[in-house]
Amino acid sequence: MIAGTGIDIVEINRVEDIIKKYDLHFIEKIFTESEIEYCRNKVKPSQHFAGRFAVKEAVLKVLGIGWGKGIRWKDIEINPDDQYGTPRVRLHNKAKERAESIGIENIHISISHTGNLAIAQAIGERG
Repeated sequence: MIAGTGIDIVEINRVEDIIKKYDLHFIEKIFTESEIEYCRNKVKPSQHFAGRFAVKEAVLKVLGIGWGKGIRWKDIEINPDDQYGTPRVRLHNKAKERAESIGIENIHISISHTGNLAIAQAIGERG
């Protein structure tokens, strides 16, 4: 049963500008080490950083909660699965607690980027 949905869209050049301005301070605040490694190994890292940023926002919408409610950026981690490279969400700390408290057992995500936009959708599933 669907428990919640979320969608977010991010301008890739905006993320690129923030990375140029703040570099590691921004990247290390928002992304886990494995997310950073994944994105940096891509031809256009900013596309992948933007996509993951959009997923984190979409997942918050699934959880029905905003930033500043105890959830940190790194509490929502997006990495490819080992078999097909499909992006998967892994929740930590307060994000995991929130999902459990509202009965969400799985979050399905999709990420796409083209031109200057990255978009992500998340669907939370109960039971």
